[in-house]
Amino acid sequence: MGRYVRSQKKFTKLGYHGITKTSMSEEILRKIQFHDDHKERSFEYDSASGFLRDEMGSYLLFRAEAPGDVPSLRSLGDLDADKTLSYGKALYTGNTPESVAPYTWTRPDNVINAYITPELNEEHIFNHAQLSRIDAAKEFYSMSKQRKELGWHAVSRSFDQAHGDALLATIDAGFDISAGQTLLSSTNHTIKPRWGLWRGELDELTRVGSAYADSQPYRWAVKLARKQSK
Repeated sequence: MGRYVRSQKKFTKLGYHGITKTSMSEEILRKIQFHDDHKERSFEYDSASGFLRDEMGSYLLFRAEAPGDVPSLRSLGDLDADKTLSYGKALYTGNTPESVAPYTWTRPDNVINAYITPELNEEHIFNHAQLSRIDAAKEFYSMSKQRKELGWHAVSRSFDQAHGDALLATIDAGFDISAGQTLLSSTNHTIKPRWGLWRGELDELTRVGSAYADSQPYRWAVKLARKQSK
């Protein structure tokens, strides 16, 4: 858990797999139906975090949730409390609509909402390293071992301590989640899924629109999930 990059200012000419950061931002933005008062907002891909942000330092976050005017509290209460504490107490968000799409596959009432954070400075961001597939598998094994030995809450506290006063911690989606999504989905994702752990107040996030995801599950995956949920 010790590898991270605490920076929000590092931009590169090339993005993920050699795709320009401009095309990466366009791919995400074209999937958002912005509210009228946010249609003119401009965002750029930040390679350090894996998220889009504007020039003032506001980050674009996605949530799959039941319709409503404020973010739901599923990451803090409605789901398994132990598991949702695994990366520390936070509101769990994604960097693309696809990163949260699985939470709409078997919950047809859910929608994908787009939010922006307040303007954040470098001290407000904690960027965990973006891992290769092999490193992600090793990290997943190490985390699983720690959770088994120490318990979910102890691991959660270690993340809380590491994140300190940071309002947004960006982290690779769990290897089990990202690998499972790749296996179960009928589309490939251009941009690597990342999670954004929002550690500030819920009312500090501004909902700027709704989004759709290209990612669709295979039919057999939906049938299996529904069968297991009975």
